[in-house]
Amino acid sequence: MLRFRDAIWSGGRECYLAELYVAPAQRGHGLGRALMNAALQEARDRGADTMEIAVDEPDVAARRLYESVGFTNRTGGTDGPLIYLYERDLRS
Repeated sequence: MLRFRDAIWSGGRECYLAELYVAPAQRGHGLGRALMNAALQEARDRGADTMEIAVDEPDVAARRLYESVGFTNRTGGTDGPLIYLYERDLRS
């Protein structure tokens, strides 16, 4: 599931990957990578110049996949500070 919005720091759009899921029985066959590559291409096709993803720290497999296709959780390269994603439920 991809969400798009106009970027405020560039002339392009921003894309947020809200969900990418492969059923446990189907994992390890390249489906996650294929979905990720398709999502990246869709974002490019829609004019996005960045994509963001949030992932839980214990989800090592997902983090490994995202890092293998070029995502980083650090600003300024691997020696930069961590980037945190904050969220608040607005229903309470």
